[in-house]
Amino acid sequence: MKFDEFKVGQLFKSKILINEGEFNQYLAFSKVKNILHTNPKIAEKEGIKGTLLPGRAILARAEGEMTQLGVFFKTLCYFMEWTETPNGTIGIRDF
Repeated sequence: MKFDEFKVGQLFKSKILINEGEFNQYLAFSKVKNILHTNPKIAEKEGIKGTLLPGRAILARAEGEMTQLGVFFKTLCYFMEWTETPNGTIGIRDF
């Protein structure tokens, strides 16, 4: 399937595995020092079971996977935030 064959609202699902070595490489490269990622005992006290993977690590891996799939060839991946206040004001910013 090519990107332009996707329909509005259609989902693309992919499953990836990030092993312990890759996790540690990401933490070393990114300089993430959040104890919830690096100390499982403290994370467990906060109600987190297992390893808490940083969201940006997932985005980084997804971007790498997308570059290898023909479906995303010549496609731009763009992240933006959409916020709405109680009075109806809408704010949009990119990252």
